[in-house]
Amino acid sequence: MQRLAQTFDVLQQAFAQRLIQIQDVPGIETAEQVLVLETIGDVRDFEAAVRRIAGLEWLFDVEDKADPDADFFYEDRHEKSVERRLFLVSSNATAVQQLVQLWDRYKLDPASIPRGFRKWKSLFDQLKTLRYWDETDRLTQEALDYWRDELASGAASVRFEIEVWFSSSQAKNDATRVELAALLQSLGGQVLSWAEIGSIRYLAALVELPAAAIQNVLDGNYPQLVFYQRIMYFEPMVRGMCPVDVADAAAIDRTTEPTNEPPIVALLDGLPLQNHALLAGRLLIDDPDGWEPAFPAGSRKHGTAMASLIIHGDLNGTEQPIRGKLYVRPVLRPDANGVESTPTDVLLVDLFHRAVRRLFEGDGAEGPVAPTIQVVNLSIGDAFRLFSRQLSPWARLLDWLSWKYGVLFCVSAGNDDEALTLGVLRRDFAGLTREDVQREVLAAMLRSASVRVLLNPAESINAVSVGAAYLDASNWTPAHGNIEVFTTPLPAPYSRSGPGYGRAVKPDVLFPGGRRSYRERAGPSHEPAMLTPFMGTGTAPGQKAAVPGQGGQLNAAAFLAGTSNATALATRQFARLWEAIQGNPILAPYLGDRWKSVSLIKSLLIHGASWGEIGDLVEGLVVGANHYLKKDSVAALAGFGIVDVAKGTGCTEQRATLVAAGSIRVDEMHEYRVPLPPSLSGTREWRRLTITLAWITPIVPSRRAYRAVRLNVKIPVTTLGLAREDASHVAVDRGTVQHEVLEGAKAVAFVDGDALVFTVECRGAAAEPAEPIPYGLCVSLEVAQGVQIPVYNEIRARVQPAIQVAG
Repeated sequence: MQRLAQTFDVLQQAFAQRLIQIQDVPGIETAEQVLVLETIGDVRDFEAAVRRIAGLEWLFDVEDKADPDADFFYEDRHEKSVERRLFLVSSNATAVQQLVQLWDRYKLDPASIPRGFRKWKSLFDQLKTLRYWDETDRLTQEALDYWRDELASGAASVRFEIEVWFSSSQAKNDATRVELAALLQSLGGQVLSWAEIGSIRYLAALVELPAAAIQNVLDGNYPQLVFYQRIMYFEPMVRGMCPVDVADAAAIDRTTEPTNEPPIVALLDGLPLQNHALLAGRLLIDDPDGWEPAFPAGSRKHGTAMASLIIHGDLNGTEQPIRGKLYVRPVLRPDANGVESTPTDVLLVDLFHRAVRRLFEGDGAEGPVAPTIQVVNLSIGDAFRLFSRQLSPWARLLDWLSWKYGVLFCVSAGNDDEALTLGVLRRDFAGLTREDVQREVLAAMLRSASVRVLLNPAESINAVSVGAAYLDASNWTPAHGNIEVFTTPLPAPYSRSGPGYGRAVKPDVLFPGGRRSYRERAGPSHEPAMLTPFMGTGTAPGQKAAVPGQGGQLNAAAFLAGTSNATALATRQFARLWEAIQGNPILAPYLGDRWKSVSLIKSLLIHGASWGEIGDLVEGLVVGANHYLKKDSVAALAGFGIVDVAKGTGCTEQRATLVAAGSIRVDEMHEYRVPLPPSLSGTREWRRLTITLAWITPIVPSRRAYRAVRLNVKIPVTTLGLAREDASHVAVDRGTVQHEVLEGAKAVAFVDGDALVFTVECRGAAAEPAEPIPYGLCVSLEVAQGVQIPVYNEIRARVQPAIQVAG
């Protein structure tokens, strides 16, 4: 208590001093400050207590970790980081005065705090510090680095983003627009565009300032703009860049038949070469901004390749194309160097909001342009912003749009093309076996995981975030000096790592992203060996996809690798699953409800994922960690694992897969019974049970819990003598997918008629929405291939009615 007394004593003085910092700027009238209350541990339901004090407005709360100190520590482990929570509220002078009065009463007698304000007592009990949001919070390191890079390139002016505090008062938001414009104008700058999306509490401006003004900030000569209390963050401009080198593209003797079936897949990317032999008659191009005339055919690389992979898959194979057209809306266009990049004259969050809204609602008098869309492919990410604890506005947007329109986003985890520093010296590298190289590269990936984090918006909790497996079907033998780093199916070294928001499993899954050749970087023999990826020029290895050819060639293809490819293949699999369900008379009715449809196919998409050898290889490299940390390390690299499509959705004599879709309300429970195959009773045969529950949640962007609801399926672990493998039961409960793999070989007796009972539960998290929550559930039971136990037939005969599985 004594520690905080001085803090409260200066609170009112600090309020007045901060107002002085902006009082000389014409038009600035906002007499408010953002207050940061930092507690150790949780204070539940505090938002309602904030509203009790006139002049306080709840903004949001976040959870983090803090170093222990003399006042707050764990008794059993003094050195362990403690959980902290930050509450951010907007306050005026009257509110600050009332808060100080509450503190004074608490000091005299905590029990004297009046009814209706008792949550403040709980907060004071756990309060670590109290301060105002200031310039050190607003000036993010990403923004400072971005400004330095822009000035180093000789830019006369710099475009960047300013995210301001969103208020529930529209008048306050409108006043912020006016005041921020005045501050920028005082520095010779301007606002280029605004975006306001109340459902995700987003209010931001794309702005431009002269280089001299930026340099002053970098030199520590802060103008009034930096002290403006309505600013949340200065941020780099959100940029997605997709460089593709296809200099060695070659002609391919393959064409495709056109289709008139409506699209269920949307590609938001670059503009494809729509007359390419593999794309002609397959695309529905929507270009409302009129970018096509300024998009040369030779620059249409990334969009063409992604469209090809979604429609045809890897051209090294002979897969059939998806049935429907592919809807394409360009959100990338060539920059000054011809690289497909997001535009610099709009806020990307606003562009994506308008693009998705146009699908389902239309623009102005124009109606929806593609309301049949079920999944949106997003093979791009923010090249300047990495995920760091807080959800980005882009991720919040995808989460909200998923729920609003019943649509799934497949999002790339992002590429990291930096060199890998191995744990051996250069002089010893040549003596390594292939197994040694594989182990050293995996260890290097683990050591660098903290800097190889996801690109925004891959942390989106409703989306399926896709990483790349080091796999492709190309026929490739490495030339001298080139290295194939893995010979086992493993996460690609260029694929970025999780976890996601709230330590949820991210990326969700791995799909083949293509192999890359690596080369040892030259240097002194006593230095650590370093491997750098060779990006290639369109030759093997990698996945083969359509690209623009030389001199206007319309039948060229090239070999590419990256998480963009993996995401396109995941999106393609979504389409194939939808087509399979459409042709299944029992499952097809689920497609009548797009929310159920998306949730079901999300669960089917992830159901085939497993760690395989990844788990043992990675866990063996994580020394000195407990069981959960080891598994979290694997999940950060591999998510739920590499997807085996046939295994996840098909049945064999030794494997039965049952699926269901439903809608559930808060505090409801749904029960499912899976008959046990009698021939398995009492045997010691290995068996595996795989359960996948997937849903889409409404969000509450102002709350740390964020997910409005949390679904969970209770698993009968002991019925078949099983133990959990792959991701831990703790990790799988943090997102919108619960994917569990259980294995065992213990002899367990049961009788014909016994069943595995699964209970799906729904609990309120950040809110208790009135709407039912759609979900998809997949359950597979299998024995080893070749074992003479007819699992499928025995379960099928006992399911009433018999359930057929999409395959």
